[in-house]
Amino acid sequence: MSSHNQYPQGMILETISVILFIKIAWHDIRTQKIRNSDLIAAGIPLVLLFWRNWLISLLNFTTYVMLYYLSKRKFGEGDLKLSIICALPLSSVFQLMQAVTSTWLLGGFFAIFKPRSSFAFAPFMILGTYLARFSIPYG
Repeated sequence: MSSHNQYPQGMILETISVILFIKIAWHDIRTQKIRNSDLIAAGIPLVLLFWRNWLISLLNFTTYVMLYYLSKRKFGEGDLKLSIICALPLSSVFQLMQAVTSTWLLGGFFAIFKPRSSFAFAPFMILGTYLARFSIPYG
């Protein structure tokens, strides 16, 4: 199959993932929970498209695991799992650094202006990922 024929299929798979990311974010906002079934559903198309970025995904997961323990488990395990699939569309460590920075800045501003004991972090992770992806197209 030529790459020209694969382009629409890739767009469809990524659109499905973005829709499922929106579902994950919305559910997290409402319940502060991220369902494993939603993570799997969003992750499958991303793995099919971006499997070569597994090392960046592993680095992101490792970063979030360290932050999880350093913060004394102040964010959820669903966020840890989400960190694995959120990094798949990123093509470089530079994009990953931008995504993590954007995520924490956005989440931090939210926490300052809407102080509460806990809040949904998934929307910030997803937004940070796509801000980095589209502001630095090819890493």
